[in-house]
Amino acid sequence: MDIPLGKSVQQPKGFAPAILAAVPRILGRSSANIDTDAFKGLDRWTAYEFVWFDQRGVGHADVLNIEIDSQSKNLVESKSLKLFLNSCYYQYFESPKAVETVLSKYIEAIVEGPTKIQLLSTEQAKAELQIVPTFGASIDGKSPAGNVDLKLESNENVHQCLYTDLFRSLCPVTGQPDWATIVIEYIGSKLDQRSLLGYLRSYAEHSGFHEACVESIFQDIRTFEGIEEVAVCAKFLRRGGIDICPFRTSTDDFAEPKGRSIRQ
Repeated sequence: MDIPLGKSVQQPKGFAPAILAAVPRILGRSSANIDTDAFKGLDRWTAYEFVWFDQRGVGHADVLNIEIDSQSKNLVESKSLKLFLNSCYYQYFESPKAVETVLSKYIEAIVEGPTKIQLLSTEQAKAELQIVPTFGASIDGKSPAGNVDLKLESNENVHQCLYTDLFRSLCPVTGQPDWATIVIEYIGSKLDQRSLLGYLRSYAEHSGFHEACVESIFQDIRTFEGIEEVAVCAKFLRRGGIDICPFRTSTDDFAEPKGRSIRQ
């Protein structure tokens, strides 16, 4: 797989859409036997370090929101996306709409699926990307179970939204840790929170792209006894000015938890 991640790559000195690189989703899904028919969702990328220039030469420091459909053939490799967005510094655009159109064209081509690009002014970003204090009930105050097997606390049917700020996985290319808040909403028999925390913390030495980790967590909970519906969202911390938030759900009744955590 020829991607810039893990390599020394020179910053582009001009507009460089050719630097975008694809990672086939099947690579992570086949090894984990992920059932893609079981979910819908998106990968949300928010770029906080995006500068573009209009045709008068006036610069604009904005925030870029990128949504990639979870059923697209590929995901875009993160370092290549950062390099591509940085290369927009050397391109002149007619308008904010032109920025969205041009970027959509190239990113859709690399992921081979639907995308939505939204350019946000700082004022718009304040409203749409506000910090959310919590995403439900934290499970971090509990001592994790000694094993990684999910367990039920009871057969009581509940609707819960739980989260942990302690999630860590490893980049499969560089081996560097990636940190995230994991948000889980579910309906079904009541999960034992100590076992859930132990299961999520077992990813600390797991090598996987953000999107693949979320799909693996989703599948393990969805197929667990007594669980009727589930949604999983990961709010990964910024790297290179971009945070990545994959979201997978089994039902339209569970909405993506919008906003960003204080750690993002």
